[in-house]
Amino acid sequence: MQYVSWGCWYSNLHYWLFTPIVIVTPAVFALLLYCLYDSLHYKHVAKWIGTAYDDLVMIENRSAAFKPGLFLFHRQLIAGALVLLPGNPVLKTWCFIISIEVYTTYVVVAKPYADRQQQKDETFNLYCVIIIVTHLLWFTDFVPNADDRYSLGYSCVAFLLFNVLWNLTFIMIHAV
Repeated sequence: MQYVSWGCWYSNLHYWLFTPIVIVTPAVFALLLYCLYDSLHYKHVAKWIGTAYDDLVMIENRSAAFKPGLFLFHRQLIAGALVLLPGNPVLKTWCFIISIEVYTTYVVVAKPYADRQQQKDETFNLYCVIIIVTHLLWFTDFVPNADDRYSLGYSCVAFLLFNVLWNLTFIMIHAV
């Protein structure tokens, strides 16, 4: 099968240079911060790291140290699926779903946020993302009938509007 995408992995030199960095960097970052856990609350370390640990519980929850690295790995996995699987939208979508489910499981189990409301908001948004990405699966050959895909599009649009309006409502309430 000849791929016509720029993401054809076997002929793309950028893939061979970029992939080790993409896969290794988040893991090294998470491991480094996990090892530096005892000094993460110092200002000089926070300045060096930047905003990676804003609003995270670092004193009581050692597993919160993995959040930035895991978040980066989650995003890199999605980018890798887009580049490395140019001709298989069903498999791409399943990679998205699995990646988001793993990240959501981490956020639900580790509870890395300091504020309980922020934890609830993040969990709600991650569940919404899972549902929306599952809708994306319905737009592939997973649903063979084009009319069915068209009808399922209304569900996707309705859910997107619900999520956007829900979050905008809270943004406007907190802004006033």
